[in-house]
Amino acid sequence: MLRVYTRHYPPCSQTDSNYRRCRCPKWINGTLPTGQFIRISAQTRSWESEERKARLMEFSPTRFDLLLLNQTAESGLRRRLKIFWPTKKREN
Repeated sequence: MLRVYTRHYPPCSQTDSNYRRCRCPKWINGTLPTGQFIRISAQTRSWESEERKARLMEFSPTRFDLLLLNQTAESGLRRRLKIFWPTKKREN
């Protein structure tokens, strides 16, 4: 089951992660029907659009595997390597 929640940032005065009406970033977390746990940024501030995306991910998880792989692969080490290797190649 996937759920949408809000990560509040200043100057937002809300503290409830289920509060829908603010413009703070929305996130999706939970377990897909395949058993894979996910926690991804929704990359939007609209609760309604993220609720639709979460429902689609629940009913068609294979369709969103590429989306999840792209988001996780681009984070961390791979993103840094994309920057590091071209600069090293230019040095040689």
